[in-house]
Amino acid sequence: MRRQPGSATPVFVDGTGRRRRLSVIAATALGLGLLTSLALVAAGIFPDTSVPLLWALPLQQLVYRQLMYLVVVQSVVPALIGNRLRWQRMVRTGEVAALVGAAPR
Repeated sequence: MRRQPGSATPVFVDGTGRRRRLSVIAATALGLGLLTSLALVAAGIFPDTSVPLLWALPLQQLVYRQLMYLVVVQSVVPALIGNRLRWQRMVRTGEVAALVGAAPR
């Protein structure tokens, strides 16, 4: 796209994408720093906790957050539409013994 002579350029436009890459790198570094400080605080509060449990902290943060997003969306969308979200019920067939084998009585 050519610029017209005498026209002003927008101030916050970065055609190279350098500003976006720098902001992504800065946000990632900040997030990792926060997770590291959280792990250090957890290690200080619970000194008897084993180190492998602390390595699960970032995974728990990511997986639990996505699961909560799913739960919130599943409850907010029907509320906005006006539908009532009913309890999910299992159909009872009475055939558990057939699936696991004949259990002694």
